[in-house]
Amino acid sequence: MGLIDRLIAVVSPATAMRRAHARLVTEGLLRMSQPRAHYEGASRGRRTSGWYAPGGDATTAQMGALDRLRHVARDMVRNDPWAARIPAVLTQNIVGAGIVPSFRGGAKASRDRLDRVLRPHLESVAIDATGGTTSTGCSG
Repeated sequence: MGLIDRLIAVVSPATAMRRAHARLVTEGLLRMSQPRAHYEGASRGRRTSGWYAPGGDATTAQMGALDRLRHVARDMVRNDPWAARIPAVLTQNIVGAGIVPSFRGGAKASRDRLDRVLRPHLESVAIDATGGTTSTGCSG
């Protein structure tokens, strides 16, 4: 408490109390708004007491149960329609059709002409320097 606060406390204790309360609230708000300099990611407490966190990567962590996981996944693909669709959906969305040429912009007549002229070239092996594959093969 500074000199001014002590003088106010002598003259008006209620005013001194309000000032002290306001100071505490302000300091508390300032303290809460400042970032904390410690990290809680590795702390141990009630929430993380049963957390088993192995040190290896995902492949190492599941290595002991790999056979079981493989068998269960194959069984689900055979017996569950939702699971049966997963391999096809993943393949389509991950692999897809590659880079497919498409012509956009301009007038429809211009796009059609570009398509007529370029598509046969892009779909032939002439686009590959070695002459072994088409544009789809080059992109994949």
